[in-house]
Amino acid sequence: MRCEVVAIGTELLLGQVVDTNSSWMGERLALAGIDSVNAPQDVRLAAWSRLATDLDLDKLARATRVVRLADVPGLAEPVLRGQVRGRTVVDVSA
Repeated sequence: MRCEVVAIGTELLLGQVVDTNSSWMGERLALAGIDSVNAPQDVRLAAWSRLATDLDLDKLARATRVVRLADVPGLAEPVLRGQVRGRTVVDVSA
């Protein structure tokens, strides 16, 4: 089985925040026997083309919130209860 994962965000572009989500997801996919690495070039190019035309950056921004590292312990319970939606970026410098 094969899958494709596209990750975006300032943590990838700026290198100021470590993208642990993609690492975690890649490990779990590999453990399940799913190849998320060897997509053919034409498939990858098609995915990037779709992102360039279809991705709504305003929606992505609305689905993202940035929290301070000090706020992380207080987020554990809501995350475990499934009450956190979108993506949460931890700013370790704040």
